[in-house]
Amino acid sequence: MARITGSNIFSLSGKLGGMVYCRWKDTQYVRTLSNKPPKAPTEAQMATRAKMKLATRLLSPLRSVIETSWTPSPRNMTGYNAAVSHFIRHCIAGTYPDLVPVYRRIVFSKGTLPQGTGASLHQCGGGIKVMWHMRSWLENPLDRATIVIFDATNEEHLVLENCALRSDEEVVLHLPEGYAGDTLHCYLFFRSDDKRFASSTQYLGELNYKLVLTGFATFLMSAQS
Repeated sequence: MARITGSNIFSLSGKLGGMVYCRWKDTQYVRTLSNKPPKAPTEAQMATRAKMKLATRLLSPLRSVIETSWTPSPRNMTGYNAAVSHFIRHCIAGTYPDLVPVYRRIVFSKGTLPQGTGASLHQCGGGIKVMWHMRSWLENPLDRATIVIFDATNEEHLVLENCALRSDEEVVLHLPEGYAGDTLHCYLFFRSDDKRFASSTQYLGELNYKLVLTGFATFLMSAQS
C-alpha cells in the first residue's frame, strides 16, 4: 500500500483499473489488486452450502407462515431463521453430495400451545381426514388448526390455515387431482385466535396418493413417526 501526497485537488475511493484507492484520516492511499486466485471451497464448506440451499428451497415458500407461527421468536433471530437452523441441524440425512430431507422432523411452528392430542390421519372417501381430541379445559376451543401438506415429488406446498377450530376435533381435506402419484407428507399445528401463540408442529404421516380408473380417489397410507 502506498500513500499519495502533494495533492489536495481530488479524492478517490474504490477500484480504478488494477488499483484500489481509499482515504483515511485526510490521507489518500492506493494499493494494487491482489492477483491471488480465490481458494477452492473445501468439501466441508460445500456441504454446509448444500445444506443451506436445501433448507431454504424447502422452507422459503412457507416463510410467511413460519414467521407468525414460531412463538416467541428466539432472541436475535427471526422465526424463519430459527426454522432453517433447526432444519440444517436435525432434518438432513446422508453425506454430501447425497443429502436428503428427513420429512418427519421438519417443523413449521414452535410454541407453548398444546398439540393435538392423539392426532391422526385417515382415509376418507375422496379425501383425507385429520382427527385429534381435546383433553382438558386448559385447551382453548377457539385455537385454529393449520395443516401443511408437502408434495415431496414436486417440492410443492399446500397450506390450509384456519381450516378448523380445536373444538371441531377433525377436518376433512379434498386434495387436487394433480397430486395423483405423488408422495405427500402431512403436518398439523394450532395457533391462538389472536395469532400470538402457536403449538409445535406434529408430523401426521406420509401419503402415496393415487387415482383409480373409475375416478375415485384412494390413498395408500404408511404412517411414519
